[in-house]
Amino acid sequence: MQREIEIQLLGGFAITVDGRVHDTLPTKSRRGVSLMTYLILQRGKAVAIQRLARELWGSRRSDNPENALKTLISRLRSLLNAMADGLGSAIQSEQGAYRWKNLPGVKVDVLEFIELAEELKQDVPEAVRWEKSRRALALYQGDLFQNGDMVNGSMQASWLHKSYLETMYAYVEMLKERDEYNEIARESAMAGIQEILRRNLRKGDIVTRFSPVIYAMLLPTVDYGTGGMVMERIEHLFYQEYPGGSVTIQHRISPLGGRPAGNFKQIS
Repeated sequence: MQREIEIQLLGGFAITVDGRVHDTLPTKSRRGVSLMTYLILQRGKAVAIQRLARELWGSRRSDNPENALKTLISRLRSLLNAMADGLGSAIQSEQGAYRWKNLPGVKVDVLEFIELAEELKQDVPEAVRWEKSRRALALYQGDLFQNGDMVNGSMQASWLHKSYLETMYAYVEMLKERDEYNEIARESAMAGIQEILRRNLRKGDIVTRFSPVIYAMLLPTVDYGTGGMVMERIEHLFYQEYPGGSVTIQHRISPLGGRPAGNFKQIS
């Protein structure tokens, strides 16, 4: 029986195999995740070894990038195969290059998002545009996952974020045409909060869109008190940039693994 495998790169990193979530790969192989992400973003195109070395090691690249990559890819394939038998074969080697081949039964959120964003730039019927827009926005749970090991990772993330904003603005225009102003205020607010979070949280902080109206954040360097200060600052920035709205912001803070505690605020 063919397994169902979902790979999340937007808003976090996880590989889900038949409902079981594996999210420890970035800890086991940081550079392997960067390699995997880079190859996936090439959408089936083979990437030369020297180019991969530049992307992964930059000025610190190995004297023997071919052997370094072979070692890295061998370990990454083993880790992927441990999650789902045969998944490591998605990383394929060619003469002097490597590529990612999406296997049957494997879904990658960023690939589906890019495909939808490109389709939405074409002339498609309104009903199709409506459904594809909603799907694209649901897929974009946050910016491209990065761990600092990909030289041009920020450039890739910025390009994807720009595509998300273009999709969201076009969707808002469709909502205006349908006079669905309540949903316009939900989508505009969530996009605004995401942008504020992207600009103001620190390296190492993790943000993901947990549901259409909820963002979940992991702030590994703060305690309960400073966490409250961070949330107060985010709220203050939001209301500065979006004054006079009727949007309600609520937040809860809890230690990792603990129950939600602390502030539960409602501001109209």
